[in-house]
Amino acid sequence: MNSKIFGFSQAFAGRSAFPAARFKAGINPRVFMARNPVRFYARMSSRRTTVTEEQRRTDTQTGLQTPQESWWKPGQQQQQEQQQTYQHYEHKEDYGDETTEQAITPEVSAFLTKVYGTLMAGTATAAVGAAAGTMMPGLAGFAMIGSFAGIIGLMFAQKPAVRTTLFIAITSLLGLSIGPTVAASSAGALMAASLGTAGIFGGFTLMALKAKRQAMLTMGGPLLGGLFCLILCSLGGWVLPMLGVTNPALLAALYNVNLYGGLAIFSLFISYDTQRMIESFKEGQRDHIAPALNMFLNLFNIFIRLLQIFRD
Repeated sequence: MNSKIFGFSQAFAGRSAFPAARFKAGINPRVFMARNPVRFYARMSSRRTTVTEEQRRTDTQTGLQTPQESWWKPGQQQQQEQQQTYQHYEHKEDYGDETTEQAITPEVSAFLTKVYGTLMAGTATAAVGAAAGTMMPGLAGFAMIGSFAGIIGLMFAQKPAVRTTLFIAITSLLGLSIGPTVAASSAGALMAASLGTAGIFGGFTLMALKAKRQAMLTMGGPLLGGLFCLILCSLGGWVLPMLGVTNPALLAALYNVNLYGGLAIFSLFISYDTQRMIESFKEGQRDHIAPALNMFLNLFNIFIRLLQIFRD
């Protein structure tokens, strides 16, 4: 390992063995280390779900309380109310053969436009950050720590302007953190990784839209399990050499599982997050920053893995 920055080692060392991070409206946190703390805290921030008045009336009639009303209540009462709330919001209705694309109303379309517009802005600032990082490689570690701190701040930020500012700061710092890796890559590898990331994003987004409504949401558990497998592989690649285990075949296997397995997992997360943000909007979620950050982190993880593949 060229770097041992907690949660993001090798992100900026030219060996993308660890996944980056994420989280989202009312979903289980997916990681807390191995390049995934960012996603974890991003999802924690989005647990503050905005619920419509119509949903509040429905919850009142069914005896449920919204996440804002029950999240901080202590003890057993909090646990019971949280369980009821999650069961309510995670309930999958039978929509027959209706696809996700058919469920997109003008209001949903406007929301997605805002999410993807924010995503494009974040991608642009990350590119600027990466360019700056090639000239200031010594700041890579500090940038990673700064992005982690930004995610924590996003957990508590309420004002849209503050959340937007934190989003731009996080993406810029993540770009800065991979500056040394970018500097060590050829123009051909960078181009191939960029085009590959765009292709994967388009393909898996299309898959989510053409799939039956909520069909991809069933992947939440397996994807979470896959992320923890990546964490174990990352920790194994770090700890085993320190314990004197230097078997090249074993270390190479851990690295390849993390590299190619992570590529598959974050690609599927694109489909999962696409359907999730649409369903969350229909449930009353109006924050576009958390979905944009989730999607950015998918693309970030895919890009650094493709870049490593094409560099090799």
